[in-house]
Amino acid sequence: MFIMMLLYDMLVFLLLLIALIPFLLLLPFFPLWRHKLPERFGIFSKEIKGKLKSGNNIWIHAASAGEARCIIPLVERMQKELTGYSFVFSVTTRNGRKVLESHFKSPLLFYLPLDFIPFIAATVKAVKPKLLVAVETEIWPGLFYMVKRTGGKIVTVNCRFSNKNIGKYRLIKPFFKRVLNLADYYGMRNEEDAAVIRTLGVDDSRIFLTGDLKYEKPVLNIEKQKEVMNSVNPA
Repeated sequence: MFIMMLLYDMLVFLLLLIALIPFLLLLPFFPLWRHKLPERFGIFSKEIKGKLKSGNNIWIHAASAGEARCIIPLVERMQKELTGYSFVFSVTTRNGRKVLESHFKSPLLFYLPLDFIPFIAATVKAVKPKLLVAVETEIWPGLFYMVKRTGGKIVTVNCRFSNKNIGKYRLIKPFFKRVLNLADYYGMRNEEDAAVIRTLGVDDSRIFLTGDLKYEKPVLNIEKQKEVMNSVNPA
């Protein structure tokens, strides 16, 4: 896994170099890109660092507004039942940030850094998550690798994989299979999504169905409530 991650990181570094000059040229014209920009590189304010000192954190990552909205009911339940933990949120878009800021009172919230090990490692070291909950297809190799290296659990919820894209995943199946198996559990939207992730090498014991959290309650019955809460319990 180490060699695979090294090659992945070299590829990411190359892509960052290619994108650097266009990014710098366009940055003055896109003020939204400058919002909390240091966070994209794993650099946090003193305020955030101070709040992260407990080390007893559950990290929720939802990319954009839709993912942020669908995770809210589950997070509220987790906050009630897992009272000994602090909740930390990350997003990739400004709209996702606005959704969480408007719903939770003063959330500990930041932008997820680019998936380059030096940036991600600094973030994981700061958060020290007992558990990472990733929403939908937010499966980032660097992020998953570093969380597992530091002893954290990883659970995905509302996870989905399109049959249309399965050919692309299979092209890198040896690498992608190892990344997928870094996660402890996959909460899939439906049996079709579950079938896809099985073909990519995830054992059925790690998979459970939750329905689509964007349109349904986070859990559909008592048994599923227990299954979901057991999967997201850091203990």
